Amino acid sequence: MLPKIQGFELCRILKSNPKAEVLPIIMLTVKGEEIDRVIGLEMGADGYMTKPFSPRELVARIKAVLRRFRGKPAEDKEFGVGDLLINPETYSVSSVSWHANRHQNKGMTSDAAPAKKQQMVRL
Repeated sequence: MLPKIQGFELCRILKSNPKAEVLPIIMLTVKGEEIDRVIGLEMGADGYMTKPFSPRELVARIKAVLRRFRGKPAEDKEFGVGDLLINPETYSVSSVSWHANRHQNKGMTSDAAPAKKQQMVRL
């Protein structure tokens, strides 16, 4: 589950943003009805898997999607969508507040840095 936003809505927002439309999206969800799968794909998802799923199948699907997207360059290295900071080169997504805290705390040891609730997700 995503906090504050539905997965379908996040997918729609990302795919309607010119900078983010090239990002591959695979939805991992418990919603397994045909209508849910169709809506996810119509919103722009490039893949749709229901939980529980096989880790081997997930890796295979990620590799397949990345093969299709490998030749599509992103214009910018990083860009923001809402509170998310997206880096297409590294396939990573982080919270804008996490990213700001990370740069603010440079030079501090990990013991001195304040705890962060939001973590970076590397895809």
